[in-house]
Amino acid sequence: MATNFTQPNKTQASIVETIALVIVVVLVLWYFVKPQSSALKDQRAQLQQVQTEYEGIEQEKNDLADLSAKMKAAPEDIALMDQALPLQNRYTQMELLLDSLVSASGMKSTDLSFQPLENDVVAGNKAIIDRPYSVERKLKATSFDLSVTGSIDQFKSLLQLIETNSRIIDINTMSMTNEQGNVTFRLKLKTYSYVP
Repeated sequence: MATNFTQPNKTQASIVETIALVIVVVLVLWYFVKPQSSALKDQRAQLQQVQTEYEGIEQEKNDLADLSAKMKAAPEDIALMDQALPLQNRYTQMELLLDSLVSASGMKSTDLSFQPLENDVVAGNKAIIDRPYSVERKLKATSFDLSVTGSIDQFKSLLQLIETNSRIIDINTMSMTNEQGNVTFRLKLKTYSYVP
């Protein structure tokens, strides 16, 4: 019994080769190209995120440049802000200001006292002195007690002067006493400063 093996014809061989080639191409795509495509997609997403962050930083930089230009264009306004909320909490300056306001109103100061802030002396801190705007600062309040004598009209004038001066001063309480024809007004004041 003899088996007859015939050689496949060329079309059958080319179909088998084509199928094998397609299988090899699919396997190459599946194992090499698809992971690279996935990694490329992740990198594009990361690139998009970084570009968005960069655009945000650029916008903040432009806003900061605009703000800096506005500040340079308005030195008078900056000076007024520094007077209203100074970077140092110097009690002597506030004492001189209150004395001048009392004198301008025609009243006489009988007592002036204050409650100092904790750790507010920065005289020896060279880093703060050399670069006062680089330190993080907080708004802090200082309380003053002021007693004055004079007439009601003078007191009204004093209140107007306190209200209209360049330094921010809050009047917390007012009281009045009349002893032997001598009217004494007592004010509890609060003022603010940006201190480290």
